[in-house]
Amino acid sequence: MATLKQALKLYAKIGVLGAASYYGYLHQQCKKRREESMDWDLQQVRKDTTRPSNVYYGINWGYRADETIQNTLDTGDVLFFNYDCD
Repeated sequence: MATLKQALKLYAKIGVLGAASYYGYLHQQCKKRREESMDWDLQQVRKDTTRPSNVYYGINWGYRADETIQNTLDTGDVLFFNYDCD
């Protein structure tokens, strides 16, 4: 019959192996996504083509909000965004 100490050692080994496997999985997924985000051709393929003008003004409310902003802008207007993340 196994003692408590032996059982805890076994559980610790299983836990370390499981954590290492999970870390390896996460590392591979992050590496894959990093490479995909740097691939210009893949970004162009995945680009949203459902928008009429495919213009994005920084508001994530859908293409109708972007279309409204585009219709209200004059050709001489310039947009400045200042994000202070303190």
